[in-house]
Amino acid sequence: MRKLLFLLPLLLPAQEPIAEDRGAAGLRRAQLSAKTSIRAMHIAAHPDDEDGATITMLARKHGVDMSMLILNRGESGANLVTNDFFDALGALRTVEVLKSAEYYGARRVYFTRFIDYGYSKNVGETFRQWKREEVLADMVRIIRAEKPHILISRWSGTPQDGHGNHEASGILAQEAFAAAADMQRFPNAGPAWQPLKLYVGTRNPFDGFTIKTETGEHDPVLGRSYAQIAREGLRFQRSQATGGAVGRPGPQSSYYRLTQSKVGLADKEQSFLERIPDAPNANPWPEPGLTVEARVDPRNPATGPFAAFRAAETFAVAVPGQTFKATVKLHGAPATKIELLAAPGYQITENEPGRFTIKVPENAAYTKAYWSRASIREPKYELAGGFATPLPEPPIRVRVHHAKGVMETTLKTSTVDATQIEHLHELAVGPPITLQFPTEAGILPLTKRTHQVQVLVGTNVDGPAAGTVRLALPAGWRAEPAEAPFSFAREREQAKMTFTLTPPAGLAAGEIAVRAVARYQGQEYAASFQPVTYPGLQTIYLSKPAVHRVRAMDVQVRSGLRIGYLMGSGDDVPEALAQLGVPYDLITPAADFSKYTTILLGIRAYAVRPDLPANNARLLEFAKNGGTVIVQYNTPEFDKNYGPYPYTMGRNPEEVSEEDSPVRLLEPAAPVFQAPNRITLQDFEGWVEQRGSKFFTTWDPQYRALVETQDTGQAPQRGIWLEASYGKGKWVYCALAWYRQLPYAVPGATRLFANLISQ
Repeated sequence: MRKLLFLLPLLLPAQEPIAEDRGAAGLRRAQLSAKTSIRAMHIAAHPDDEDGATITMLARKHGVDMSMLILNRGESGANLVTNDFFDALGALRTVEVLKSAEYYGARRVYFTRFIDYGYSKNVGETFRQWKREEVLADMVRIIRAEKPHILISRWSGTPQDGHGNHEASGILAQEAFAAAADMQRFPNAGPAWQPLKLYVGTRNPFDGFTIKTETGEHDPVLGRSYAQIAREGLRFQRSQATGGAVGRPGPQSSYYRLTQSKVGLADKEQSFLERIPDAPNANPWPEPGLTVEARVDPRNPATGPFAAFRAAETFAVAVPGQTFKATVKLHGAPATKIELLAAPGYQITENEPGRFTIKVPENAAYTKAYWSRASIREPKYELAGGFATPLPEPPIRVRVHHAKGVMETTLKTSTVDATQIEHLHELAVGPPITLQFPTEAGILPLTKRTHQVQVLVGTNVDGPAAGTVRLALPAGWRAEPAEAPFSFAREREQAKMTFTLTPPAGLAAGEIAVRAVARYQGQEYAASFQPVTYPGLQTIYLSKPAVHRVRAMDVQVRSGLRIGYLMGSGDDVPEALAQLGVPYDLITPAADFSKYTTILLGIRAYAVRPDLPANNARLLEFAKNGGTVIVQYNTPEFDKNYGPYPYTMGRNPEEVSEEDSPVRLLEPAAPVFQAPNRITLQDFEGWVEQRGSKFFTTWDPQYRALVETQDTGQAPQRGIWLEASYGKGKWVYCALAWYRQLPYAVPGATRLFANLISQ
């Protein structure tokens, strides 16, 4: 039987509370919070948009109960740290911003159902993707539940915001101020609530402002300025490359304009809190454990309760039917009552004070993200069992009553990684067997008679687990093997199984769905349970049916290719090479290039590989001697003339976010558009997410621009695909979004990519 101990902190983060919430600093904050009931909500469009310094100042200097409302989870951002994209990236950015919020002092974070579908140049595109009234309805529902006195919009709702999603969030925040009190407009979004003030951010103080925040102020108890604390929190949003700059002491300010008020407008204010009545005990979200007031002396932190944690045999994921033990230990103040709160069906037995045996019901719900969508083309999530919260409901909570009040947290477990470092996790319940395909779609050239697919099988079972996996196929298709066995010795083991599919004779272009099914102890399992996290963050488990779509298409590649793939920040392009039948190796910049016809660089390679600039001359020498070097999109770290001839990108290189943007072939007769696939404008139809990102701004005449495209209202862009002859070979910069198109087997993009690598 497994044993489980868990940590019971004063506050409720995934790991041990940060320094600003421990000891004297934490107790001082508790006192500040007890002295005011004022609530404020900060509204932004994406994780990492937020003005963390202002949030930190309000929470940690004034004791304001801060919450954050973020319109989407950032599904279409870049990712500098893992290979998660789309919905998995949205989950990763969710747990990143939750960690940031701990530093800011924001107690709750909310999201609407709507999705980051890609960069928007203007608000018109945003409202074409999102149903404006539905987004507003979500915001109203959240505001009515949270009941903030003050709304603070990060964005102004004008084109100066620089992103259609940003501008939309500023517009909608201003509409929500009145709409939250309008029961006729939104009768089914909870009881009406009227915020008292609305502020919008202004990036240019010369446009006029009401408040200039002094977030660079040094706090003697915290030992840093509010801006420094916020910068440390923002550094946890590493997927968006926010971890570079360190917060430094000194002046720092933000500017906000008061645009709507029920307590009177003002030209200038010294504080967001001016004229806000402080109604005692009005907080609808009282925080357990903060009923300390004068009974806790911040000069003597030992007067408050605290908890201890020691290692034991623990785990991250429980499975239905499992039994395990848990122990609660409270130090510093005796517990008068300890409760474990769980969903119906859990059997909880208190063996002795603070020691429990827990049995998970056979039909227990999995602790998975309650938001999902059928396709990445969908602009909003469908919800099951939740709304607006960043994480799914935990299966078990712990409530401890003691002399100074009540403390509550979730049940936590720990695991030890290969380096023997222990990591704490929220307890999750998941399936005993998990299944997923490496990519959602596969490429099947019509000239191929077989197609290989891989299935990743995993286990959450505590101990041995054995069963079989098969593929459910349409009529006329065969799989070899018809069924494959798996056998695991312990939890968290994984195995990769390969199946060879044979399509029926006379296969035409089109799509079929392949479903993976595992059989274990008489039950069938056919879904993933994918953890999204990295050390220091909470974990979100994404679950979706184990379905792989095979797209048969008319695509050919030149024979004799052998590609060296130099991975950047992570993408699935090598899987597309395998499906096209192109031999490739994953290589380093110091590898022997002589065995390859082509060196293909992964996305953002120059940003994440410090060994690449040092070996750049070797890449150029490879091209000079007759090879082909293809560089996929890179960020401005690449703006150092790494090509054979001069070019510039600039600090903010252009991109084309509209996946259906018009395209013009600048040299239709160029060999890359002729063979082995004849390329027409039809091959630019049906793309997903975007055309491409990070284009050249200027370039030497030795480069040939091959494609022109543009977003609505944007000047024509020709820096997206350039190639140059160099010695006996060729050097290419192609910023088309292959890493988004190929995992979804977009036919036209696949044909174009095949021509690119066939040069």
